[in-house]
Amino acid sequence: MLERITLLRCALCCALCACASAVIAQWSGSSDLTAGALFTRYSDPLGPVHGPHTGRSAEGVGFTLGAYHEWKHERETGLLVGMVISYSTSGYFFDESGGNYGPEFMVDGVDAGRRSMQVTTFDTPVMLVWRGLSALRLELGVMPRLLLRADERWRGERLDGPRPLPLDRRARSEGSLQAVEVGWCTGALIEGPARIGMGLRYFQSFTNLDRSPGSSASYGRQIQLAVIYRL
Repeated sequence: MLERITLLRCALCCALCACASAVIAQWSGSSDLTAGALFTRYSDPLGPVHGPHTGRSAEGVGFTLGAYHEWKHERETGLLVGMVISYSTSGYFFDESGGNYGPEFMVDGVDAGRRSMQVTTFDTPVMLVWRGLSALRLELGVMPRLLLRADERWRGERLDGPRPLPLDRRARSEGSLQAVEVGWCTGALIEGPARIGMGLRYFQSFTNLDRSPGSSASYGRQIQLAVIYRL
């Protein structure tokens, strides 16, 4: 079932790319390719059953790859549309021997390590652009995100005998998260020589990603830092 959902999401992603490419080809303006790193923080860990960590923030790093097209309305204003693949991981360190964990957490042994949610999304930012200063582009708009894949991972040690054993467990988790996320974003691009620039962008989600019963609300924030090549 998860594989079928993933295939449908990938097909929708390809259809959106094809439609956007057809529209962008008719626009006048400039295009960018971007690659960079990102930092993500959620107000609550993604997914259910986090014990004493429920209500605390979860955070991590990742990367982003994308293409943008700027449609210039006037000399100082325009519209920026992007197609971006983002990978983020968010989590926390846990130790079930430290108390506050119920017996349901230790039926298979006492675990300690890092629990994280690794999420891959297809992002389509749409932003207004202002170029009132030389070599500086300011952006403000909205960014829908389509969930492509989510993996929950427990990595560390398990004590279930006289000595600790390695712990490395994964589970597919698309079903516990919202398929579509929407938020607002703002950013700035500094254009340098030789078609190279540096971009900084901030994203704040409006969507509670957790859809599983018993999960606390999880709203995400993200900072992206990217190198930009102007075509």
